[in-house]
Amino acid sequence: MNPERHVRVVLVDDFTAWRLLVRTMLEANTGCVVVGEASDGREALELLERVECDVVIMDHVMPVMTGLEAAVALRDRRPELRIVVLSGTPSSELRDAFREAGAVAHFDKSELQAAIRFVCSGAA
Repeated sequence: MNPERHVRVVLVDDFTAWRLLVRTMLEANTGCVVVGEASDGREALELLERVECDVVIMDHVMPVMTGLEAAVALRDRRPELRIVVLSGTPSSELRDAFREAGAVAHFDKSELQAAIRFVCSGAA
């Protein structure tokens, strides 16, 4: 990754406090900048029509539209986006479903620091 270029990130999670924690950790790393936040999949789709980003960090369990439903829609609308799932409900079936939907990585929320390093290193 070009050291002059930041990874532009959109956060999607229905818990505001969790988004704040992830934002704080991402922005503490000079390689990332949060350019938007959404509280569910539908809101994320609307936001991503207006905001340019490189990576979407998304939860799975959300009201209105799940992360998996949003990932499928994003794959069809913006296939260049890299989706990283940060979920409190890890399972091999869920990981496989997200990979099919185009996600580049799936982390358990307990692996937050590893997910932040992955995204900000430009690996996502």
